[in-house]
Amino acid sequence: MEKINYKAYRKDLKTPLRKLDDHTYLVDDSLFIEKSDHYEAQLGLVGGQEVESFERLDQGYKLTLAGLPQDELQKINWMDRLQFMQFSLCRVLYSLAFNHLLSIKTLNFYIGKDRASILLEAEDLPYRSLDRIESLVAHTIQANLLVSQTKIDQGVLIRVADYPLQKSQGPHLLRTGEIGFSRITDLKKTDDGLVLDFICGHLAHQDYLDLAKNMGLLSEFLRCPLDQVPDQVKRRIMAKDKTKKVSPDQEREKKVPSDLKTEEEIPGSLAKEEDLSQQVEENSKEETTPSPKEASPEKLSGEKETPSPKEPKKENLEDKPVQEDIYQKDFQNMVQDFKAQASEVGGISYIYRNLKDISLREVKEVSAKIMDEDNYIQIYGLPSPDISPFLVCLSKNRSEDVKKIFDHLKKDYQLEGGGNYLRVQGSVKTENLPSVMEQFLAGIQGQIENEKEKE
Repeated sequence: MEKINYKAYRKDLKTPLRKLDDHTYLVDDSLFIEKSDHYEAQLGLVGGQEVESFERLDQGYKLTLAGLPQDELQKINWMDRLQFMQFSLCRVLYSLAFNHLLSIKTLNFYIGKDRASILLEAEDLPYRSLDRIESLVAHTIQANLLVSQTKIDQGVLIRVADYPLQKSQGPHLLRTGEIGFSRITDLKKTDDGLVLDFICGHLAHQDYLDLAKNMGLLSEFLRCPLDQVPDQVKRRIMAKDKTKKVSPDQEREKKVPSDLKTEEEIPGSLAKEEDLSQQVEENSKEETTPSPKEASPEKLSGEKETPSPKEPKKENLEDKPVQEDIYQKDFQNMVQDFKAQASEVGGISYIYRNLKDISLREVKEVSAKIMDEDNYIQIYGLPSPDISPFLVCLSKNRSEDVKKIFDHLKKDYQLEGGGNYLRVQGSVKTENLPSVMEQFLAGIQGQIENEKEKE
């Protein structure tokens, strides 16, 4: 294999033109890139004339020009070429990251003008794994690692520092830092696998600027700090969805103080969220002449308060921190409730629960918080009519491998899902859910015993 001494940053090239007919020429070397399955053609100008077609031949490159060239100078659109090389190298980094963190192979890739995509050999990804992938790619870019290229029959082999070789095509940048920024924009399932879209370079930079601008506008509209904008938007959406689903009679019933409702009528955590989102919706409105209904928002205790018309601002300023504190306390209470159900055996806390009336999203958020604490093993099932989800996770200080157990059970129980050694999420026929949960528990305990015997 021949190591390429490629000048990635050439913007023009002067080489003799050998005329084949009126508008067709043959050259020994070229800056242009012919169309392939992975990207569109990148052409330019020769002697001031636009290149209409470009083809690689055994004896060189064949060019078809729009007119008679004034000279032999080839020129490319440098910004388009730079973006192409940023996409090419960034694609290599994403492929390396998926292989390194999740052992997922890249089956194919495509580089377009305003975005690039890779096809992954996977049906699903572990929870929050995209954050880890994006973070690793960002660190690799910031490290400004050296990139080398080796020529092969169909394309090139790219090596980034000491990472494994990646097969690619076309020119690449010589340092990872020249990519600048990168961001994942979409992930979708196809019959062939998962397709991940991303942007990088000035496109990603502009995207972040637009996001920052929108966050600033939302911060002003919601009258809250920037770091609280996602939370406030989430609550407003929840409040709006609940308003759509509630009838007038139910709306009046909702205003009954929460301490008068039984646990069967409305779960405690949902009742607090409902009251809280209603207060956020009401307190965030800017009134000049408030109506009586708007001027008397309910407190979480259920009591009504008639605000003084002389001090409306003072009331709003006092309420907002209370709302934020209650939201955080509600989440912490959920975490404590889960931990209170743990059984300790040999210094390890086991949480083994079948859960109802709680969403999988909430379970994932709570379990992720508990994973930060040492020596917790969490096994959750969420029974549903036909197919039931399950979640198994270990504290970050544990060395057991739940992914190995998942792979062992996958065929026998027809499991769907995936994960890594610390956390797996999947689904199974509801009739098999108890057996799968028991098998995970037995498998983890077996690994613990094996480690003790080795010691």
